[in-house]
Amino acid sequence: MPAQLICLAHNLMRLCERWLKTDQGIVNEAEVRRRDQRVPVLASRLEKQGQSLPEP
Repeated sequence: MPAQLICLAHNLMRLCERWLKTDQGIVNEAEVRRRDQRVPVLASRLEKQGQSLPEP
């Protein structure tokens, strides 16, 4: 039961974030900057292992 509640809360959070972005034009800029820094590091690490990130 607790895992189901965590999944439900996570999905509701994602829906809310999408609504904020599409309908209200509000974006979490700090998270976007962190992701922009994190993705190249992860991509190079995966490339060394012969893997790649999935297409967005």
